[in-house]
Amino acid sequence: MNLKRYTKTHLAILSWLRSYKKLGQYQTAINDYTKAIQLDPDYANAYINRGSAYSSLSKNQDAINDYTKAIQIGGSNDAVAYNNRGIRYRALGQYALSDADETMACSLDSDWC
Repeated sequence: MNLKRYTKTHLAILSWLRSYKKLGQYQTAINDYTKAIQLDPDYANAYINRGSAYSSLSKNQDAINDYTKAIQIGGSNDAVAYNNRGIRYRALGQYALSDADETMACSLDSDWC
């Protein structure tokens, strides 16, 4: 996350929304991430985290859409978005797309290899 771009308020909200996911309140998290995205449509981490909440509800296509949007916005968490999107593609049986995303995640950050 580029801390220069995000205010302390952004970081506090992101932390608060992550707590919903930890409590298993995925739909509440999705609703609130959606509000955060409406306030700042270029906040890639909100898309990544909403995608994770969708993933927890097996809403794979919604998760893929959010990870794709995060990738389009760009940022320091692109490897996370590619990796997570690859997992969702695999869950849908789209192995070629999954492999491509996992390869891209690895090329961006060796922690994903």
